[in-house]
Amino acid sequence: FTTKEYADNFNSFVDKHLPYIDSSRSFGRIADVLVAPPGVDLEHWQAQSKKISCNQVLGELANSRYVLSIDKADCTMGVMPRLKAIDLFFSANPELKEQITFVQICGRSNPGIKANDSYWTECQSEIAKLTEKYATSDWKPLISLPHSISIDQLTQLYRHAAVMLVTSVRDGLNLTAKEFIACQSTDTPGILALSTAAGATEEFGRHAISFAPDNAEAIAEATIRCLHMTASQKNRRNQRLQLQLQKNPPQLWCDT
Repeated sequence: FTTKEYADNFNSFVDKHLPYIDSSRSFGRIADVLVAPPGVDLEHWQAQSKKISCNQVLGELANSRYVLSIDKADCTMGVMPRLKAIDLFFSANPELKEQITFVQICGRSNPGIKANDSYWTECQSEIAKLTEKYATSDWKPLISLPHSISIDQLTQLYRHAAVMLVTSVRDGLNLTAKEFIACQSTDTPGILALSTAAGATEEFGRHAISFAPDNAEAIAEATIRCLHMTASQKNRRNQRLQLQLQKNPPQLWCDT
């Protein structure tokens, strides 16, 4: 299992519904329940993020401060709370208009399923409201890309983001958080703002800025906290997060 919570849920189910199974000895077999979240190749992502100039892929964002999110328009990813948090963010901090941009790569999730289609429509409506409320002639509060991008674009977005905002209401892993950490530079790293319900919280929660994903105000406050963090605080958190990545390389997961 990718998280301790999931392993505990499994063990609880077995204890409750299969009481005739001895957890240590069943039909002459022994079963181990492992918690083993896959890691990412730190060296690969670091090398990839240094390959090209950000100006080649980021365009108008090359010299801007931005907050990045990467997920699907699915209710488990907390997209609507994030969009409402962006509204609260600019409402409470009007001086940051045209100074900060939110960027999300957020495509449709399983189109054709009624609940997902409805959620997508709701998200698009909220994006339109944000644009109408805050946009100027040459700036938008949110750039939302409904499609995938190249690996070069992805690594540059990771590397130059001021904040990586992961708003999952429920997920078991969240590799985007790990990829973001791996792509950070040692001199000007961004900060990971991580939902307490994201699977990556078990590994990185102590060194990320955490928030309750169903609370738009908490998301906005966590984002502001990240943006106001000093360089030394950013470096210290980034070093600890990258050290955590180093402790769990992909080969260790395979061996486990």
